[in-house]
Amino acid sequence: MGGGASMYIKETTEIWDYSQSDKGPENWHQLCPEFSVAAEDKWQSPIGLSKEIITKKAPNELIFHYHEDEFTLRHDNYTLQLDSVTNQSYLIYKGEHYFLKNLHFHIPSEHVLDNRPSDLEFHFVHRNERDELLVLAILFDVTDEKEAILARVLYEQDRLFVKFDFTPFTESQPTYYHYQGSLTTPPTIGQVTWLVIDDRRVISTRGFSLLKSTITSASNNRPLQPINNREIYHT
Repeated sequence: MGGGASMYIKETTEIWDYSQSDKGPENWHQLCPEFSVAAEDKWQSPIGLSKEIITKKAPNELIFHYHEDEFTLRHDNYTLQLDSVTNQSYLIYKGEHYFLKNLHFHIPSEHVLDNRPSDLEFHFVHRNERDELLVLAILFDVTDEKEAILARVLYEQDRLFVKFDFTPFTESQPTYYHYQGSLTTPPTIGQVTWLVIDDRRVISTRGFSLLKSTITSASNNRPLQPINNREIYHT
């Protein structure tokens, strides 16, 4: 990310937040009727993941068709969101095409791998033709090294957008966890297919600081949720 992202910080008017107050995650389901529906869904996200809780081994059925893509920037629900302009990047999972709609981040990570959270988690949000959601999650740790994320903020005809190169994420076939869960922000509704890459990536201190400077709270991660007897797959 480049300079200027702070232009998109807005004062939030949401009825929920990430604090420990009455508006915080523990009370989201009580804030309005729309949010209360999710309280009936016991398969919530995020969850802690490790090889010890895997219930089934699964074949690797993930195929990337990502390329350098163009995104617009907007500040939305306590994170900086990048919305796809072209809708040309997609992945195939179990033979189904899911098109990349947006990506956003959480600090620190929402999912936890092997009992250790990461500094940052990116969510790549996809939808198929039936409007079903699939979210690809990638966790990052801060490093002094130069990261392999190739993103640049550009101006064109008074419009701010981002060119994002996905090659570092897709140049090798990753292994991942797969489970059924929910959105991690209100209304936290279910029926979301989650693919969580189990290989942590790195982000530079500078890149992490730039991202953190765009959020309006100290953190924007939902606490871990109970697994509740759901099946956890790993490739």
